[in-house]
Amino acid sequence: MTEKQNADSIMVEPCGSLSSSVIQFSRLLSESGLKVSSANSLAALRALAVIDIHDRNLFQHTLRLTLLNRAEDRA
Repeated sequence: MTEKQNADSIMVEPCGSLSSSVIQFSRLLSESGLKVSSANSLAALRALAVIDIHDRNLFQHTLRLTLLNRAEDRA
């Protein structure tokens, strides 16, 4: 992946960035059979921009709520 390559219109920052990690995580979830759209990934990035990302519990809940649409995927 190049430094500024995008994934479904979401700009990805240099490797190792939080944005890049969220996009990669979204892809892994999708490849595992979960329904994760580019809109979900963008929502996750926007939500992470306004929370305290050092609060692990809040970080995890934010990703769970923004990346996973179906309740059965959140179980």
